[in-house]
This record gives sequence, structure tokens and C-alpha cells, in this order.
Amino acid sequence: MTTKIEVEVENAQMESLRRVAEQRGQSVDGALRNAIERFLHEELRRELLVAQLRAAADDIASGVPPGVTPEEIEREITEASREYWANQRATPGR
Repeated sequence: MTTKIEVEVENAQMESLRRVAEQRGQSVDGALRNAIERFLHEELRRELLVAQLRAAADDIASGVPPGVTPEEIEREITEASREYWANQRATPGR
């Protein structure tokens, strides 16, 4: 099932889109569908990242002993984020 949509773009954007589609051997419609698919894929990855970081923050907060400073918590969150991105870069196809 598909849905037809109408989108207004600047003339320069349309010319660029036509040029890119032609270079890739695609129709303008095909290039737009591929761009939408990539956009949605990236948005879903961002949503997953946010959920994972929130879960990590909750885990950290639930196990924080009294007297731990916000700076220490921030370092833990930063480390978890770096670890996540390192795993993302190490995973083929991402």
C-alpha cells in the first residue's frame, strides 16, 4: 500500500534532486523514497539511543550512593554514551 503526497520545494532543490537522481540512475520519486527511508531509519536509531541513555541514567541514579556529585554522574553518562557509539561504529552495516 502506498500514499501519494505533494511537497513544495525550492526550484534549486528540485534541480539538485533531479541531478542526484540522474547520477544514481533513479527516478526523482525513487530518490525521494530512498531519502525518506534513510531519514526514518536514522530517527528510529536516535529514539533507541535516547531510550538506552535514559535507561543508563536510571540505572546510574538508582545505584548512586549518597554523596555522589552530579559531575560524577555526568561522567558516567558520558562514558555510557561513548561506549554506545563505539559499539555502533564497530557493528557492520550501521
